[in-house]
Amino acid sequence: MKKILIVSCVFPPEPVVSARLSSGLAKALSKHFMVSVIKPKPTRPQGYAFGFETAHHDFHIIQTDSFTSPKSTFLGRLIESWSFGKAVACHIKENSHAYDLIYQNSWPLFAQFLVANAAAKADIPLITHVQDVYPESILSKVPTVFQAIFRPFFRLDKYVLQHSAHVFAISKTMANYLKWTRKLIAGQVSYVYNWQELELYSDSNTVTLPQELIVDVKSQKIMYLGNIGPLSNLQEIVPLFLSLNTPQVLIIAGAGSLLNELKRIVSLHMNRERVLFYDVPLQFTGEFMKQADICFLPMKSGQGNFSIPSKLIGYYMAKKPVLAITDSKSDTGKMISDADAGWVVEAGRNDELSNRLSDLTHVSSSSLTAKGQNGFDFAVNHFSEEKNIQQILDIVKLVMNDNKAH
Repeated sequence: MKKILIVSCVFPPEPVVSARLSSGLAKALSKHFMVSVIKPKPTRPQGYAFGFETAHHDFHIIQTDSFTSPKSTFLGRLIESWSFGKAVACHIKENSHAYDLIYQNSWPLFAQFLVANAAAKADIPLITHVQDVYPESILSKVPTVFQAIFRPFFRLDKYVLQHSAHVFAISKTMANYLKWTRKLIAGQVSYVYNWQELELYSDSNTVTLPQELIVDVKSQKIMYLGNIGPLSNLQEIVPLFLSLNTPQVLIIAGAGSLLNELKRIVSLHMNRERVLFYDVPLQFTGEFMKQADICFLPMKSGQGNFSIPSKLIGYYMAKKPVLAITDSKSDTGKMISDADAGWVVEAGRNDELSNRLSDLTHVSSSSLTAKGQNGFDFAVNHFSEEKNIQQILDIVKLVMNDNKAH
């Protein structure tokens, strides 16, 4: 039986979407191949209380002793990427005859480069799954005067993708961009949407919420559920929301590096009862989200250009309409508009956001339900686990057959 190594920078018990993607893929591939997963110790999101992973697997798990940086600092994340990549590269070198294919969903730049280099030296075909475009996403966050420092990273990423037998992007726009900028050959790159397990949100998957997760307010409930880090943009949105006098509450559910700071900001404000914080275990996600009237997706300008945030998929699966802050012409903005599943406010337009929040208090419950159903129907057609894993499985088999022929 053919052997596959999955390189995953996050993995259960980490409750982040990318971890569940790798886990779902490992389960699916293990039905056809002998699968090993190599991963660092769990650290995401920062502040999350990890339990012991006791589930039985049909695949082998290897945990590295590499450096981790749960706190989002640039230097820490670079060291983390290098350390994990080095550990995986050493494993590949020591087991160069043990694998027939390597699939990586790993930290960008250093980790991906070190894995690609090790795979090339061992003559093992590599599939790289790109979750975000680097170094471009870094360049959009730093002053122009410092951008020249990061441009050499472009060559690292180009090397990784050109030395991959196949590249998966997470949107059509990203796939086209990578093909053009990294000079990939025809057929080398395709896109597969990230997916969510529908069972988490199924009406038949009813669980009883513990008392501390019941939101007992009569105001319209705007819910954000996900990682509470710098990319959430909540550090800008929360003060704005507190300054409004609309009959709404903002529910923030999750963990991350900004959680304590946001709690401090809210505690000092006279309208602090309008922002509520919850820590929601994964098994209660779907039931907890049923309490929302509208789900919230705040993004910084340029952030949604090449990708579809996993939160949006979860919101769609939960049958909730979405209020998004993003560029209207981005993949994210167009997907919400095309599905008629919510409202898009241009990033950076706080006046527009204030007006939209006010307008939403007058939207009927039947209209909210209709937009939520539109999102769900769109998600079932595009973001189902079965459909997207099958697309990856088909490429895995194709790459293996091509390598065998050569």
